[in-house]
Amino acid sequence: MKEEAPFRDGQESKAASLGGNAEDDCSDIDGIDVTERALSSFETIDRNIFVSATNEGRKHEEAIPCTCHYNPERDPRDQACGETSSCFNRLIQMECNPLTCPCGSYCLNRRFQKHQYAKVRIIDAGRKGNGMQALEDLDTDSFIMEYMGEMVTAAAFRKRTRAYQAEGIQHHYFMSIDNVKIIDATRKGCIARFINHSCSPNCVLRKWMVGGATRLGIFVKRPIKRGEEITFDYKFERIAGSKPQPCYCGAPECKGIIGIAKERTKK
Repeated sequence: MKEEAPFRDGQESKAASLGGNAEDDCSDIDGIDVTERALSSFETIDRNIFVSATNEGRKHEEAIPCTCHYNPERDPRDQACGETSSCFNRLIQMECNPLTCPCGSYCLNRRFQKHQYAKVRIIDAGRKGNGMQALEDLDTDSFIMEYMGEMVTAAAFRKRTRAYQAEGIQHHYFMSIDNVKIIDATRKGCIARFINHSCSPNCVLRKWMVGGATRLGIFVKRPIKRGEEITFDYKFERIAGSKPQPCYCGAPECKGIIGIAKERTKK
């Protein structure tokens, strides 16, 4: 994976972890802002940290030059690898390489690389704990932010969970890339870890290839209004017979528990 240029100073790094949350008068929306308190509970990072899992970037998986062309004096802005363009990298959920894309610096298909996140804040979500709230209206397919943390193998993560339990850490924040690699955001991550589960979510997780490496992004599933809580379906699988985690999403179709039971493998 090609390393992205680091932020110039700590302020920009913190801005990335906040998801584009500039100074905002939130008097028109409900919710108690707990962003600063939430940020103090873990170490914020602006890219995944590979620990026990390897950086799987390979040359043949890097973006190839698309066929998009853009003239800023003539063409609509979206023609530069935007949502309505014919950019085939975007169609296969792969970001363009800034060195080879015909649109150059005008390319709109580099949202992960440029940390082009939605304006959000972290609020007290009652029984759900903390939650993420939109500070702007968001259209379908809008990019919320990347889910980041320490990239570890599934075996290493199992060891970590035992260590967390021994230390009295009750909440584990993680997302699976595949059956082998897991993003652990418990100690190091970004505020995407505070997005709550919902049985009727307004967002969805999608895998994108960026510089040859798989990255996880949260994207809008249906239009979101300013002040609405951002949610997605955890699609959590628990071992049959284990105690289920209650769901407090409040959706009319709420199942009452998070995830589904997974049958034990017969030996």
